[in-house]
Amino acid sequence: MENQLVINSANGLTTDAMLKKTALSYLRDALEKQLYEDCADLIESAKGFGASQTEVSVVIAKAVNKVQLYEAQRNIFKYS
Repeated sequence: MENQLVINSANGLTTDAMLKKTALSYLRDALEKQLYEDCADLIESAKGFGASQTEVSVVIAKAVNKVQLYEAQRNIFKYS
């Protein structure tokens, strides 16, 4: 897929940068909604729009941390 370079004057992002951010956002949403079957395709899309493995890993790590925090809080209230 070849994208044309377009600058959005409102925020200075190129179309590819906006698409990359959008793809990473969709990945984050899928992880939060536990739609794991969608994640591989979303990761490939994000990488196709220029996301690095590090950027993908950060999204995944934040989602894992969020789940772990939720579980820890749930366990605290469960035994309180």
